Amino acid sequence: MSIKVPKGEGCITKSGSEKVEAQHLGSALAVCISDPETGVSGITVPLLPGMAASKKTDSAEVGMDVPSCLKKLFKELLDAGGKRGNFRIWLVGAGRFMEEPKELALGVQLYAAAKKILQKNNMPIHAEHVGGSFDRSAVLEAGSDVLKVVLSDGREVSI
Repeated sequence: MSIKVPKGEGCITKSGSEKVEAQHLGSALAVCISDPETGVSGITVPLLPGMAASKKTDSAEVGMDVPSCLKKLFKELLDAGGKRGNFRIWLVGAGRFMEEPKELALGVQLYAAAKKILQKNNMPIHAEHVGGSFDRSAVLEAGSDVLKVVLSDGREVSI
C-alpha cells in the first residue's frame, strides 16, 4: 500500500508493506526520514510561512511551514518508536524552473530553511536530490535505508 503525502502535510508509517510518497514535487521540498532499525519512516512536504497561512482546504485545515512540519514529523516518528540516533534523512525536490533571484525561488527557500533547522539540531543529512529544472517524486518504504527518487521521465534513482 502507498500513502500519498500532500504539500503542507506529513505522514509516517511503520508497516513493512507500506510506502510513503511525495509526488510531483516541482519546487516543493520533501524531507524524508527513516529508522531502519525500528522500521518507522515518514515524509513531510512543508510550505513557506506565507503559503502555509493562506492554504485553506474545505475542512479549514492549514498547511504547515518548515519548522512546524519538521517538529511534527520528528515527534510522530519518536512517538512511534523511532530512535533519533538511527534516523536517515534525505532531502528531495526544490526544483528551480525559472530564472529568478535566489531570494524569490520557492525551492531554494524551503531547502535553506530545512537544512538550517536540521544542522542546528545536529541531524545529519544522509543524501540529497535537489535543485535542477525537473520534477521528481520521493518514495520511501517503511524502515528502508534507501530512498527512491522517481524522475519525471520515469527513471528511478536510489539514494
